[in-house]
Amino acid sequence: MGLRHREPQPLRHDRPHSRGRSRNPGYLALAGLALARRRALLAIATLPALAFALYLSHIEKSVLEVWCLYCVLSQGVIALIALLALGWLVAAKLSRRTRQTA
Repeated sequence: MGLRHREPQPLRHDRPHSRGRSRNPGYLALAGLALARRRALLAIATLPALAFALYLSHIEKSVLEVWCLYCVLSQGVIALIALLALGWLVAAKLSRRTRQTA
């Protein structure tokens, strides 16, 4: 027994795609929070998503030693969403504070 080295298999693109269904409901949930202007919930929701994406990137780098283009793009998107959400939250807090002092 033991582990055997196998050649990587090519990706199969002949599977039918799910039509009408979202492949990534997490992004839809973040978009819903942003459209509802739930700044704090959006910032809180993006942090675990960013942490998990960073964990998966660590797995790609250290364990698999292979980078997936989709995963890297997704990592960039979730990092951008997290930065924008935190900036939006801080800007809202600062604008409230300046309105109260004026």
